[in-house]
Amino acid sequence: MYTYLFGLYCTYALLVTGSVMGPVLCHCFCNFMGLPDLEFNGRGSRLFEWRRVIWGSYGVGIAGFVAGFFVMGHVDGSGLVALTTVA
Repeated sequence: MYTYLFGLYCTYALLVTGSVMGPVLCHCFCNFMGLPDLEFNGRGSRLFEWRRVIWGSYGVGIAGFVAGFFVMGHVDGSGLVALTTVA
């Protein structure tokens, strides 16, 4: 599922920017960062007491990421992705 969603995002970035460089840099960044570490959920973790704050941060980050799609671009009548300007 993660790979599928990442593929959708890279395709979207390619269509919005019209350049391969954006998806390539995004892929490099994601490879560097890796998947989130969820070990803080274990009772033995020193971050266990902060798990609600960490999960909240994940939620805010995901919501901001999804909201960014609506700011970055939109699909016009021709089916092509067009950049929008933020006033």
